[in-house]
Amino acid sequence: IHPSTLGEETAQPTTTNNQQTFSPELIEMNAAMLLRFLKTNCTRENSTYLLHRTAGDTNIQLFDISSISQMRQRKWVWWLALCSYRFACRLEQLQNKVLSP
Repeated sequence: IHPSTLGEETAQPTTTNNQQTFSPELIEMNAAMLLRFLKTNCTRENSTYLLHRTAGDTNIQLFDISSISQMRQRKWVWWLALCSYRFACRLEQLQNKVLSP
């Protein structure tokens, strides 16, 4: 992921009416890099992967959680449910932050 996405560069994005906007070129570059990474590393057919990036970090981690699900342990189901719940809560917080005036 490009460092300027995380605010680590001093270059200022384009502004309109005193509001910062995103750079479509930067978004497209990040999306292309992420897709290339996934195509290279997600090679097992019928597998389940978890993609993770720590806030403020430029590195991403990819976990193959298919082997966990094949163990028939309930622990992984709770773990995946908790991750999904936390993701949904964070997404709701971000949505409320963006939509509030």
